[in-house]
Amino acid sequence: MQFINPFSKIRTEQMGSSVWKYFVEPAKDYIGAKPLIFEGSRGTGKTMFFMCNSWMEKVEEAKSKGINLLEYLKNNKHLGFYYKVDGRFVKSLSKKNIEDWVWTGIFNTYFNSIISKELINFFNYLIKEGLMDPKSLKNTLDNISLMLELDEIKDLNELNSQIDITLLKIEKFSNDTEKEKPIGLNAGTIIEKLILAAKKNENLVNSTFHIFIDEYEALSELQQIETNTLLKQSNNNIVYDFGVITKGIQTYRTGSGQEIREKDDFKIYSTDNYGYHEKSEYNKLLKDICKKRLENHLKNVDEKYSDISYYLKNYGKRYEEKLFIKSPDLKVVEDRVKSEIVKHSSLMNYSQDEITIFYKELTNVSPIELRIHLALLMRRNKNMIPAKELVNHKSKNSKKYQDWIHNTENAVIYLLCHELKIDKQYHGFDVYSALSSGIIRSFLELTEYAFDYANNNTKKPFSFDEPRPLTIEEQTKAVYFVSNFKLKEIDSYEPYGYRLRDFTRALGKIFSAIQKNPNGTLGEVEQNHFVTKVNELKKHNVEAANLLKYSVRNKILEEDDATKTKSDEIIEFRDYHLNHIYCPAFRISHLRKRKIPISHLDLAKLFCGSHKELEEVVKKLSGYKDNLENDEPNLFTQL
Repeated sequence: MQFINPFSKIRTEQMGSSVWKYFVEPAKDYIGAKPLIFEGSRGTGKTMFFMCNSWMEKVEEAKSKGINLLEYLKNNKHLGFYYKVDGRFVKSLSKKNIEDWVWTGIFNTYFNSIISKELINFFNYLIKEGLMDPKSLKNTLDNISLMLELDEIKDLNELNSQIDITLLKIEKFSNDTEKEKPIGLNAGTIIEKLILAAKKNENLVNSTFHIFIDEYEALSELQQIETNTLLKQSNNNIVYDFGVITKGIQTYRTGSGQEIREKDDFKIYSTDNYGYHEKSEYNKLLKDICKKRLENHLKNVDEKYSDISYYLKNYGKRYEEKLFIKSPDLKVVEDRVKSEIVKHSSLMNYSQDEITIFYKELTNVSPIELRIHLALLMRRNKNMIPAKELVNHKSKNSKKYQDWIHNTENAVIYLLCHELKIDKQYHGFDVYSALSSGIIRSFLELTEYAFDYANNNTKKPFSFDEPRPLTIEEQTKAVYFVSNFKLKEIDSYEPYGYRLRDFTRALGKIFSAIQKNPNGTLGEVEQNHFVTKVNELKKHNVEAANLLKYSVRNKILEEDDATKTKSDEIIEFRDYHLNHIYCPAFRISHLRKRKIPISHLDLAKLFCGSHKELEEVVKKLSGYKDNLENDEPNLFTQL
C-alpha cells in the first residue's frame, strides 16, 4: 500500500475542513473571561489555536462525539469567531490624500462588516437547528440599517447582502479615492448590537462571544489602536483576543488615549521566551500532537506505537565514537598529543621515560578522551595543566577530571566530526525537540522528513503495518535537510529577507569557525549566542536595530535577558541565541553553553554592511588569524 506520512500536513491551511482532528489544546485553559494575546513566531500554532477554538470547528468536533448543538451550547460558555487579517487589503486603507480619521472610520466599517458576516453564519445555523427565532433580531436589524444608512433590512440574508455591497464600496474607494466614500463607523458597534441581541436567546444568555483576530501584526498602527480599544472594552458579553507574531504589536494605545496592559487588560501566552522549548509542557504538547496523528495511521493498538519517542529513538550519546575509531586521521590527533607533551617537557624537564609513559596514558583511551586530553594540554600560562598533572588526574579519575570530561565532551564530538570529516549524527525525540526551538512546525517538518527517508530506505522501507524505530541515518538525513532548507528559506522573509539571510550566514560562520578551531583549548565551549548593547545599537544605527527586531520576529534569533557579564551596565545588555534549527547546517552544537560579545558597531555591519564589511567582521570575530591551520572563513561560499 502507498505510504501516507502522518506528518505531511504542517500548516493549518493544509488540513482541510476538519482542522480539529489535528488539534491538541495547550496545557492551560487560555480562552476565558480575560482577553488573550497569543504571541509567537511563524509555526508556533497561533492560527491552529484560534481556528480550533472557533464555533464551527468546536461544533464539528462535538458532532463527531454524538453531541448535538443544544448540548454543546449548554456545556460551552465561550464561543469563538475567527478572523484572519487580510494584510494587503487593510494596508490599502491608508492613501495619503485622505485624512487618517476618515480611513479609521472606513476600517471600522470594514472590520464590523467582516465579523458580522461570521456572526450571521452562526445565527443562520442556530435558526436552521431551531434554536433561534429570526423574528427576535428584527429591532437589531432596524438599528443596523440606520447605522449603515440603508433601507429597511428584513432578515439576516438581506443584511449579509448589504454588507457585501458595503465591502465592495470600501474596496472601490481604496483603489480610487475619487469614488463614493463609504460610511465610517466606530469600532465594533454593529458587532456589539448583533451579539447583545443574540444574548437575549435563552440558549446564549450565559455565552461569551470571543472575536479572534489572527495576524494582528498586519494591521497599521492606527488600526491597532482601534482593535486595542475593543480589547480594553472586553466584558462578559464580548472578548477580543489577538494572535500576533513576535514584536508585531506596534502600539498599546487605545482610542481613548489609555493603554492596554498585561494583567490589567489581557493575559499573554508567548512561545518565544527563551527556554520555552526546554519546558515539560512543550515536550508533552509535541508528544500529544504526534500521538493524535499516529493513531490515525496505526492498525496495532499497542500504546508504544503511538508514542513518537518510539520512532525518534535515541541510540546513545557516543554513537560517533565508533566512526572516530575507524578514521585513519585519528593518528594525527595522537601525534599532536605527543607534540604537546614534548613542549611541556621543555618547561618541566620530563625524562624520556616520563614522556613515553605520559603519551601511553593519554593516548590509550577513547577518541573523545584523546581529543579532550589534547585540548587540555594546549592550555597555557595560568591555565596550563602540566602533562604529569593531567595523567595523575586521569589515573585517579578525580572530580576535576570528571568535570573536564563532562564540560567538554559534547564540544569535542563536534570538533572531531570536523577534523575527521564525519557528519555529526542526530537522533532522539529530545534532540528533535531542542532543534525545533519551540516552533511546532519545525518539529513536525523534522519528523515528516525522517519518516520520508525511512519509507525510502531500500533495505527496509518503513511501514505502519510493521512499525519500527527510525534509524540514526534516517533521522540525521532529515535534520540536515530541514536545517539547510530553513537557512535558504530566510531569503523569502519580507521585507528584509536578503539582509537577514546574509546576517544568519555570517553569524553561523563565526560560531562555526570558533567551535572548529583545532587550536582551541575548550575553556569556552560551544559558542552559539552573543551579547550586545541594544541601547547603543538603537542610538547609533536605527536600520540595524530594526533588522535585529525582524530577526527576532522571524525567530532567526531568540532574545533573552543577559546572563552574567563583566560589566556594571548589565541593564543595557541582551543575549541573542541562534535558532537551534540552523545549527546543523553550520555543523555547530545547538546546546546553550557560552556566548561571545559583539559590539554594536560590529553588529550593525553584520546586519547592513557591505559584503566587504561583513567579511571583515566575520574574520575578526572568528579569530582565524590566531589559527593558521583554519581556512579563512568565506561568508559567500556555499555551505
